[in-house]
Amino acid sequence: MKRIILLVVFAVCCHPFLFPQNVTNISAEQVGKVIHVNYDLEEAADISLFVSTDGGKTFIELRKVSGDIGRNISSGHNLIIWDVLTEFDAFDEKDVVFKVLAVGVCPPTMSDYDGNVYNTVKIGNQCWMRENLRTTHYSDGTPIKLDHENTYDDAIRCYPGNDSSYITIFGYLYNWRATMYNSKSCNSCPSSVQGICPVGWHVPSDAEWTQLTQFVCSQNEYLCGKKNIAKALSSTSRWSKSKNNCAIGNDLKSNNMTGFAIEPAGYWDGWANVDCGDDAAYLWTSTQVDYRHAYYRSFDHDNGSVYRGSGFLKLCALSVRCIKD
Repeated sequence: MKRIILLVVFAVCCHPFLFPQNVTNISAEQVGKVIHVNYDLEEAADISLFVSTDGGKTFIELRKVSGDIGRNISSGHNLIIWDVLTEFDAFDEKDVVFKVLAVGVCPPTMSDYDGNVYNTVKIGNQCWMRENLRTTHYSDGTPIKLDHENTYDDAIRCYPGNDSSYITIFGYLYNWRATMYNSKSCNSCPSSVQGICPVGWHVPSDAEWTQLTQFVCSQNEYLCGKKNIAKALSSTSRWSKSKNNCAIGNDLKSNNMTGFAIEPAGYWDGWANVDCGDDAAYLWTSTQVDYRHAYYRSFDHDNGSVYRGSGFLKLCALSVRCIKD
């Protein structure tokens, strides 16, 4: 039998919105009628293998494969076996390029420095916390001050409704300085701001929040009416009731189709505590408007839309959700 392949050139492919994982030590060899592709994987991921026979101009995904390929492949040293002759009658070694795609798995839970465990949810190509952050430390162990100080300069956290019993459900409220942990404003997708989030996670940018809402808007099963998506992203309890059709507070049991489970944690306005109540939620982004303001997303019990706001001062304290790198 003639040799199937003599030269293999590898390219590692990653999509910027799919929390890609690192693939190293890739090699290939012919073993009988099949090709063995060996690689090392940094952490669990979904693995796909592609081939190009025109030097990388066009690729096709390989289907006649077995071994360590597919969903949720474990980290460590792995092997893919490609039965080349079931997909190609002949295989010329000239201009052959393989492409390995490693897409990170959205883990069912994640944890912070304090040991708090959070549930997660994958929506579209993003992996989010499905609970508000409640950490009292940054990932390097630096404590975050508990205070109700009117300040742009200090990082603070405070109780929603000034009641510590609310933390388990609603998390803490953080001012923008605490959220960013000395990082600069960022609107890239993904954001480069770890900020207050655990290692491997980051504060979502305004662009990433837009990516989330645009994806939900594109899925008919998440819509109420023609364009309302707030119900699909909000929890099924603790919201004030509303008579407005498609509002979050109208027919609570129909909420949370996405599993995102936004809770009405409220906000602290920098001067007086506003009870978390049952009316609204506000969540920071990593993107500033100007020196005093940053973008956030808001949810209101009496409305069906998700609002992109910029009216809060950075000294105000809002909720935070993290998104996977």
